[in-house]
Formats: sequence, C-alpha cells, structure tokens
Amino acid sequence: MRSIILILLLLPGIFSACENAQEYACEAVVMEKVNSSTVTCSEVIYLLKFTRGLDKVQEAIGEGYQLSDSLCSALNLPLSLRTEGLSVLLDIRALEDDEPVSCYNLEMPLSLGPTVFVTRAERK
Repeated sequence: MRSIILILLLLPGIFSACENAQEYACEAVVMEKVNSSTVTCSEVIYLLKFTRGLDKVQEAIGEGYQLSDSLCSALNLPLSLRTEGLSVLLDIRALEDDEPVSCYNLEMPLSLGPTVFVTRAERK
C-alpha cells in the first residue's frame, strides 16, 4: 500500500519532467500577413522574425537561401497565433515537394524569401 501511495505522489513530477523535455527549437515574433488586393497566394502567409534557433531555420530553408534580417515566411501557423507582434515558440521543417506556395503580384511572381512549414507552435 505504501508503494502505491509513493508512486501516486511521484507521478506529477514525472509528467512535468516529460513536458519540459518537449522544448521548442525556435522562437519568433509574428511580423505581418501578406495581404493585398494585388497579391494572391495559395496559402495565408505570415512573416516571422526569428529570435532563437536560427541554425534550425537555416537547416530548414537549405543552403540555397540566406536568412536576411532573421525573416522568413511561414506556412501552417495556427490561427490562434496569427497576431502581429506576438512572440511564439515553434518547431519547423522544410517544405515538402508537394507543398508549393504560389504568390503572384499581377504580372510578376512575388518573392517572399525563404519559407518554412510550422509543425507545432504555441504562444510564448
């Protein structure tokens, strides 16, 4: 009986240790949504200014892009985090081949710079 009580007392500590082990790789501030009457995108795109985890961002965007001013566009940002100026914690990955993002500005393609896919995120 004592061992059962001891186990029940230790369980909350074990669960919180597991929760803390699931840290996010990156931190960023939501900058702005690409939104204009002249721009059409297949997805809603948000720009993020990364403040932590820049090595993970560079890994996700690949060697062909340079991360300028720590800015990157992001797909799959949860609706609850789509607020300009909000600090967020997130995990990201590179875009898959079947996840093309097309944005056009009337006659010429709009360059959004490097783009990452958000796999999980929460408010900081």
